[in-house]
Amino acid sequence: MAFPMKPEIKFVEKASRLELFIRLILCFVYGIIAEIWAIFVLIVWVLQWFYILFTGRRHKSFENFTKGFWRYWVRVVAYCLMLTDERPPISGQA
Repeated sequence: MAFPMKPEIKFVEKASRLELFIRLILCFVYGIIAEIWAIFVLIVWVLQWFYILFTGRRHKSFENFTKGFWRYWVRVVAYCLMLTDERPPISGQA
């Protein structure tokens, strides 16, 4: 990565009002999904802590579950703040 960085922003045609309304509804739905997922991530964090405490290493499935949540969360925030037009996948895959 070279410094100073020069961001490149591609101009896309104007968004219609209907598309922005749909985005608002989708952000609400994505937020509900993220909050439910966050509850499970909190439980997994506690289980991961005990697993590390007793075994001295991380459980790979717990770690992948948490990473998937954070990938999804960042994509939802970027989509809802209109930083990207790409809708986040529900799966949390890279």
